[in-house]
Amino acid sequence: MFCSDKFGLRDELSLNDIVIYLKKNPNKMLGVVDVYNGITGNKIFTFTNDIIIPGATYIVEKFFNKRSTFGMTTLSQDLLIKESVIPTQEKLKDEFVFGFVVGIGGSEPPDLVKAVKFKDKNVETIVPLRVVPTTADLSAEDQAKYALKKTVGSNYYYYGKRFDTDIVIRHLFTDGTEIPPNINETDTNLGLLVFGEAVFTISKYDLREYFTNTYGSIDACRFNSFGLVTGFLDGTDFAGVRVATKVNMTNMYLRDSESFYRYVYKVYSI
Repeated sequence: MFCSDKFGLRDELSLNDIVIYLKKNPNKMLGVVDVYNGITGNKIFTFTNDIIIPGATYIVEKFFNKRSTFGMTTLSQDLLIKESVIPTQEKLKDEFVFGFVVGIGGSEPPDLVKAVKFKDKNVETIVPLRVVPTTADLSAEDQAKYALKKTVGSNYYYYGKRFDTDIVIRHLFTDGTEIPPNINETDTNLGLLVFGEAVFTISKYDLREYFTNTYGSIDACRFNSFGLVTGFLDGTDFAGVRVATKVNMTNMYLRDSESFYRYVYKVYSI
């Protein structure tokens, strides 16, 4: 539904039990994130994302196949992980959204969520998802699930994690049925949705090591900020990494050894 008045345009998209309004401004890309309790399988939250300036830059670069000259540093440079690998024009074709990072500064007591700003370049207070001794690294299978590996003292920090499965591009009517290839020849009045769907997990192993090493226990183990990241492979890890989208939220606690969360992240083209 499009509503026009002297203040500008907006559109309204209804997704099951939530209605989202989007103003026509450059810092909105509709991402809807469903969060599930990993043990029970029950959906517990639905969030919407904000695109931040590195993500907006990435989208325009890919659309026009032209690398920007914008001087903002990448997450790779800020974390000193493959910081010397330059994101060249040639590398742009290999860059893609591969996973996510998390932070612990997205809200303040008592659960006051910080607003995401378009000028942001990172999640709030990024922390590693895994911390393991250099003498006892993750198995090759587990290393393939993570990214942004850095040596910190006698440990390896893994700041990024890859999606659980390949991205799926979906074309659905608003009633959840598939849009047929000959949709242009039909007289349907149903709404049409085109979106990419990513699935990822904050596992029962993630973040505990960092909190145990830093605070002595997992009593305060939590996260409250996360974002999707882009980058290109350089060897077995990613370089030129940027945070594309960002969600700040109330604390999601991991105070025991079994809890985990599953995320279904849908990015709509509307």
